Amino acid sequence: MAIDAREEIESLRLLSEVSEYLGRLPHNYMTSAMKAKVDKYLARPGAKMHEERLRVVASDRAWRERLAAGEFCSGSSSFGLTGAPVVDCLVLAGKVHLRSPAHAEVAEIGDVIRADKLALEIGREVASGMTIQIVHATDATKSYVVKQWSIGQ
Repeated sequence: MAIDAREEIESLRLLSEVSEYLGRLPHNYMTSAMKAKVDKYLARPGAKMHEERLRVVASDRAWRERLAAGEFCSGSSSFGLTGAPVVDCLVLAGKVHLRSPAHAEVAEIGDVIRADKLALEIGREVASGMTIQIVHATDATKSYVVKQWSIGQ
């Protein structure tokens, strides 16, 4: 059974709200004991790290859902000798994501010198003002972009 990170984040927020509410009630043994139990759970070792991980998981899931729905723009700069884009661009949810498939391809085959030269060239091109024409997702581009940019699948 998969856990929905967004629901778990909401549950933690609700527990925090319950603790605040219990703290405002007139003090008696039952409410004080329940508030202490909730606070102990929320303050357990690693709780903040777990909550942050849940936020990342929820964000990744939302990213993949928007990507799969075609809610993005994408584009590529010039292409390398093998046909791989030198720089790929994805605009999704107000963020620009850049990567270099051409560099990854060269690095993957172990040509460190060529990979370093390509990285310097890309850096210079970006520093001098790279322009990438982006287009909205179409049925033709959607499956390719989803395949190339999907994370965690």
